[in-house]
Amino acid sequence: MKEKFDTSDLKFCGFEWFFEEHLETVVKLSKELQEKYGGNKQVIVAAAYLHDIGLTEGGFENHEERSAEMSQKILKGMNFTAEDIEQVKLAILATEKGNFKTLEGRIVMTADAMAHFLSNQFLVKAFLTDDFNKFSEWFGKKISTCFEKIGFLDEKEKLRPLFERFLLMREQYENKRNT
Repeated sequence: MKEKFDTSDLKFCGFEWFFEEHLETVVKLSKELQEKYGGNKQVIVAAAYLHDIGLTEGGFENHEERSAEMSQKILKGMNFTAEDIEQVKLAILATEKGNFKTLEGRIVMTADAMAHFLSNQFLVKAFLTDDFNKFSEWFGKKISTCFEKIGFLDEKEKLRPLFERFLLMREQYENKRNT
């Protein structure tokens, strides 16, 4: 799987980063959240690793649906039960719009949202942009969306200072740009 992400990274970015920066962070956070809140660890870890696999085949739009479908094929070959595969798919789909139907989905959605704040993902996106004004607009929406997707109040409160710093940084950039 790492090779699939690395190949995709090289194609779109020119360097490998997504697996180590985003996915490994989501997996680590998912395991920590599972220890704290419970849930099926096998389902959570599988969903954490596979929640963005759809990005490797077709880009960003609808990647969660592709990830869910791709995960089914991958997990069948790993002897996951049909029930666990469905639970993985639900957890993956929870990362799209924050609609979780299971504890496992809530955990993976939260870990994914938190990983955006705790990895270099925003810096990589800024580095790759050719229009920093568009990046600033995207960044403002993305940090708010990610913060809203943190599904546990205590985890949200831990990240609130960082979220507020990011909002302030963007506001200062916009003020500077508009003067």
